[in-house]
Amino acid sequence: MILCSMQTVAAAGGEDVEPDISGSPIVAINHTVEAADKSDWSISVEIDSDAANNNTSIRILRQMCTNDGVCDSPEWEDIEASENRTFWNSSWVTIDDHSYVNWKVSVDYDDGESEEFPSKGYAKAWSSCWYDIDTDQWGGKDCPDGPPEDNSDKVEEESSIPSISLLSVVGVLGLAALLRRNS
Repeated sequence: MILCSMQTVAAAGGEDVEPDISGSPIVAINHTVEAADKSDWSISVEIDSDAANNNTSIRILRQMCTNDGVCDSPEWEDIEASENRTFWNSSWVTIDDHSYVNWKVSVDYDDGESEEFPSKGYAKAWSSCWYDIDTDQWGGKDCPDGPPEDNSDKVEEESSIPSISLLSVVGVLGLAALLRRNS
């Protein structure tokens, strides 16, 4: 894992960043929005029929980043084409505690040339519970009031309180019985 090194087009926390596809062979890009941790994240890219007929292909570069500000290394994803090569689809499972998914589309032409969208940095899709380091803000539908609670500490506290109380009660009763017996 490495710190985020590639820039993303500037955007406020929680606002997805979409690439400008005007003038390109890309007709539409659809992807998962507000994905929860460890859930499927998918993307579909539609290209025009001229590009499909010219053996144009699509690749997806993805990078997942955590709420701690650490990002996985960018990886090219396997992508499947429809029978007529106009729709290209890929999906993967998000990592635990992910803040957002950085992604870009590469259009690879039959002549060996390629274009990336966005041309610089990444597009960005925020998770359902995200932390924006730049603004020190939490957000998302699954995280409306700040960071999610760590339930492991809460369970540990809840289970230890009764055992301490029970131990105290047994000790006090034992001491009372001992004092009563001696008197």
